[in-house]
Amino acid sequence: AKGSAEVSLNEAFAPVDALMLFQRDNHTQIPLNRWSTSDGSQTAVLAGMPNGPCTEIRAGGRSYSISPTDAAQHIRKAKLWRLGADEFLNANYITMPSSFGPPQAVLCRGARIRLEPVGSRGGGLSFALSTLWSALRPKRPAIRRLGEGAVYVRLPTFNWRNYHNFSETGWPSRQPGDRVLIVDLRNNEGGSEDYGLAILRGWIDEQAMVPLQDLGTQLNSSCLFAPLKWNYMILSSPAVLSDAKGYMQGLLDRMAQFYPPGCPRTVDTNPSKWSYPQRRFDPKPGAIRIVALVDSLCASDCELLTERLASLPEAIVAGANTFGVGQFIQPGYSVLPHTGLPFRIALGMSNFYGDSRSYDGYGLDVDIVVPKVDSLQDNQLRELAQIVEKLPRNSIRDHKNENQSER
Repeated sequence: AKGSAEVSLNEAFAPVDALMLFQRDNHTQIPLNRWSTSDGSQTAVLAGMPNGPCTEIRAGGRSYSISPTDAAQHIRKAKLWRLGADEFLNANYITMPSSFGPPQAVLCRGARIRLEPVGSRGGGLSFALSTLWSALRPKRPAIRRLGEGAVYVRLPTFNWRNYHNFSETGWPSRQPGDRVLIVDLRNNEGGSEDYGLAILRGWIDEQAMVPLQDLGTQLNSSCLFAPLKWNYMILSSPAVLSDAKGYMQGLLDRMAQFYPPGCPRTVDTNPSKWSYPQRRFDPKPGAIRIVALVDSLCASDCELLTERLASLPEAIVAGANTFGVGQFIQPGYSVLPHTGLPFRIALGMSNFYGDSRSYDGYGLDVDIVVPKVDSLQDNQLRELAQIVEKLPRNSIRDHKNENQSER
């Protein structure tokens, strides 16, 4: 229709934007060059107590209605920790996609309640800049003691560049006096959670975490699945690691097998046996307590590891809601015909909460909201650990019916 005229990326792919308005999908990027279409979460604390159901959000100078049937949009109850405080307070907070603009207020039974933003916003531009910075400057995992029974573990983005040939020299080992473990997952854009699990070995009981297969998935498959996943494997690791060779050989075998004409699509469903609202803070006496410290740039496999850590009875999640890249999963990569532009497309779905709420752009809820989560220093992390160490069992509220009461 345009003849020989040039077409901008935004104009050419406007139909993709329309699709994303209908259903947010942060794993699918068509084309990959347009990182601005990735729409992460942002978290905000209510300045007052709602006096009834909240029906509207004001953000970026516009109003958005709150769906009564989508639990992702509802007010949450959580604990709140402000820097320097020696205890947690009760709080209400809300999360929304960054494309809404800066949070301003919520409307609850005719009264507007001011919103206080938490941490950085996980929108397209900030996520793109963070990803670019990570690619240019590798970050290394680390473990160190903060003192007074607190141990700090830093897990950067789960890619080969960050975890290949790093040194564990000087890292502390588990000691009887260790009482709180802070697992820092801030600004972790995902990758393969196996990198993080390898660092945590000896500090957590991996066998006690919810198994990956119990989280439930729906996977779309056809003759295109194997080549799309092959491209993902090649892009995610510049060198084929030994533990990945078997999987990659399986992809090659699938590519070589016969497929019926028309490349028919199949859907494989693995029912969920555990969901995120089932988490409980109920540590055994003497067990090391775990704080998963997250922010709005914790994405994809960072969120997967957060959910699995949260399944442990001694773990709580603190910070701001994660980015929200998990409703649509199993990304595959290829290039668009004629243009050669790379793209990424999700090949499956998950249901972290078990109630089919929106997830992309909303992320995982936190048990403890930390307004200054992006700027925590060692002394503040140590203070947070001291308060968590004193928390009574079952003092973090029951999540079982958390959203029913907020509608």
